[in-house]
Amino acid sequence: MMGDRIESLKDALEVFIDNLPDDSYFNIISFGSEYEYYSSESIKNTASARTEAKSWTKSIDADFGGTEILEPVLSLDTLELIENYPRTVVILTDGAVYNEDQVIFQVHELSDRMQVCGVGIGYGVSDYLLRNIGIAGKCTTIFVTDEDNLAEKAMHIINAATSHYI
Repeated sequence: MMGDRIESLKDALEVFIDNLPDDSYFNIISFGSEYEYYSSESIKNTASARTEAKSWTKSIDADFGGTEILEPVLSLDTLELIENYPRTVVILTDGAVYNEDQVIFQVHELSDRMQVCGVGIGYGVSDYLLRNIGIAGKCTTIFVTDEDNLAEKAMHIINAATSHYI
């Protein structure tokens, strides 16, 4: 991720954080060739938790190199599920990966325990990867460009992600 693309991704992440359902938990994984969790466990969605998370997102930079999604996807199964709170994962990316079919397969393997949605930011994202993540993850995929209304698109994916559980 470079320059404007990382800023667009951080903007999108903040919109998602601001629009999470009130009675929910969340976490963030920053990824490149490495990955890092915002927190070691999911956090209850409160105003202060959102403020802290948005502050953390400002520190995200394009310093992990490349786009490696497989390892962060595999790590999702290591986080404990919270009873009565179905897990929905939203993968926001602006890139492509060399192992698309492996990522899609792993998302499918997780789909009985969690829903996985895809959000592609910009023009360099893999259409094949994101569309198939949405299908394999039993959710949906959206693509966001500079011309799009980011808040509107974010609400679309949040509604799609939570409608299965309401």
